[in-house]
Amino acid sequence: MTLKTLLLLGAAALSLPGAALAADLGPIYREAPELQPVEIGTGWYLRGDVTYDFRSDLDGERTLRAPFSSQSEAYRDASLDETFGGGVGIGYRLTDMLRTDVTARYSKPDFNGFTQASLYCGAGCNLRDRGEASMWDVMANAYVDLGTVAGFTPYVGGGVGAVHLNYDSPTLEACSAVFCATTPLKGEESWRFAWSVSAGVAYDISKNLQLDVGYRYMNVEGGDNYKLGGDKVGLPGQTVTGSDGGFDRHTISAGLRYSLW
Repeated sequence: MTLKTLLLLGAAALSLPGAALAADLGPIYREAPELQPVEIGTGWYLRGDVTYDFRSDLDGERTLRAPFSSQSEAYRDASLDETFGGGVGIGYRLTDMLRTDVTARYSKPDFNGFTQASLYCGAGCNLRDRGEASMWDVMANAYVDLGTVAGFTPYVGGGVGAVHLNYDSPTLEACSAVFCATTPLKGEESWRFAWSVSAGVAYDISKNLQLDVGYRYMNVEGGDNYKLGGDKVGLPGQTVTGSDGGFDRHTISAGLRYSLW
């Protein structure tokens, strides 16, 4: 046997344990699983709207309070007038059909309250309340999207929240056959419970952008509008308070929704 043959046999013998060990350690060398990217922001969207509120009729009253008595008279005609406004919001799509959002909207309608032949100033005297009402509504909403056809997606929804109503610098005007007198009032502000229902349609402008045109009915609970110290109108120790019994607000809106993915 030659030296070359002996060397080849020795090398083969040495390689056998290593091959067996590599076979035993085979699982260690398995390929690592591929990492999947995680999408950040999927489902979230932003919205902005321009709104138009129709006139809202008010069922309200003025109340004259004395230390031991009070008397009230209803407005014969009272309203929050029509006005433009706007709002913003952030939402999240839960499923293909269900989404939610939180919105904040602002408007500033004129306020008017009129009573003919007021009991406060006599049969020939009319009273008129005037002012502006700054209105913020903050609502939590849920919607059901009813399917998409040719890029159009109709929806219905509802919400609950609160309205902050601030009557800005109202005045009380008393007019008889021969004169008119105007008295400044102290405007009241308050948060009021509100609920709403809505419907509309969205159109896909692009993958992430939709045009949203909708209608909303909102019901707002009542509260005080203003107060007047009686000493300003010759009734020391007494107070005149104006209040409304709540109101319905009908609104149409047009805006954009932008999906954050």
